[in-house]
Amino acid sequence: MSGKKYTGEEKYNIIMESFQNPSITIASICRKHGIAASMFYRWKKQFLEGGRNGLGGKDPDKTLLKENDKLKAIIGEMDTPELRTGIELRKEGKLGQATRVFSSYVDKNPKDPFGWYYLAITLDNRSKERDAIPCYKKAISLEIERPLLINAYLFLGSSLRKTGNPTEALVAFEKAENMGCRDAFLFYSKAKAYFLVGNLAEAQKSAEQAIKVSPRAPVYRKLLSLIKSSLTKVN
Repeated sequence: MSGKKYTGEEKYNIIMESFQNPSITIASICRKHGIAASMFYRWKKQFLEGGRNGLGGKDPDKTLLKENDKLKAIIGEMDTPELRTGIELRKEGKLGQATRVFSSYVDKNPKDPFGWYYLAITLDNRSKERDAIPCYKKAISLEIERPLLINAYLFLGSSLRKTGNPTEALVAFEKAENMGCRDAFLFYSKAKAYFLVGNLAEAQKSAEQAIKVSPRAPVYRKLLSLIKSSLTKVN
């Protein structure tokens, strides 16, 4: 395992990966970052007890503790039999079956934002972004709790960008960022959206932010090179 010392922000981003995509196992997250599972769960406990400050060894932030109470409630609410079945099917890669489970669930529970959220990300994973967009919007309109609300805006923006709506995508990305999202994927997606609307200066800025958050990811550097090349041609 890596002997690297992680900052509180890095720990937070790693923990959030487990909530952003339920199909990813804790083991795969730990392998990706070169950490032990015991370390991941220790960080998660520190986060739930003390917020981001807890991850940095500081006194708990009272506002963040309230958010963490909501997060604990979310984990409990997601643990319904049908939702759990759908999540397990996602982990097994059976996205078609998972889609049917979540679709059936929202038919019977149309006011449950969690069902709409999981239906949306499953459709998204199947490259059915156009079908996922109204499901993300439904989850948002039903006021799904954080951090899933942040994820809903982030993934909605990604789907909008992929379906040719970069301007609307940037609005969704701004919502996620204003709620505290500092994920590398957010900045990467913003960069691509800005690139599509022709705002190369903002595209470069966002790509650089993505690299700052995740310096080892080559895809972010590749995008930055493309943006700089385009800027050179314009100038």
